[in-house]
Amino acid sequence: DMDAVDWATLLGIAVDVAKALQELERVRIVHRDVAARNVVITDGMVAKLADFGLARDVYTNTVYERTNHHGRDELLPLKWMALESLRYGVYTCQSDVWSFGVMPWEIASLGEEPRYPGPFRPDCCQMVNMLRRGVRMEKPEECSADLYRLMCQCWRHVRDQRLTAAQLEERLEDQVKKIKDGVID
Repeated sequence: DMDAVDWATLLGIAVDVAKALQELERVRIVHRDVAARNVVITDGMVAKLADFGLARDVYTNTVYERTNHHGRDELLPLKWMALESLRYGVYTCQSDVWSFGVMPWEIASLGEEPRYPGPFRPDCCQMVNMLRRGVRMEKPEECSADLYRLMCQCWRHVRDQRLTAAQLEERLEDQVKKIKDGVID
């Protein structure tokens, strides 16, 4: 029920994950699978970014697509991956930011599987071609323009032009404050 959704709480989850990304960057770790499915919520409503890599078999028929990626047969979360990761197998803190940008989409759609215009389950080549042409996921119906703009800034083609984890935290906290102050729905 969209009326019962507490957007400030949901965006607070994204704030916590942005903080986790900052910590990973500080210790020079690239997560490679930032997604809502890898977020755990504590009793105190604090979101923790986890890595359920060992549990991937659960997702083999949904979000992880089997693909031959750079000569290796792998299960990859294609719809969450940055263009440079899909094309060249390059993973950085900024490719984690791209993946992070999908998470608010998941939040705003209340857990729907991410959808790009075109094939429902694109393969690696289809994803690369779509992303190279500038195709991005469309704004979920209940998503604010500010939140969608933030997502799009995570999905910039040139990775150095994407938001940093610190900028994500700052902008999301600003959106939470606006919601609590009644400035945006």
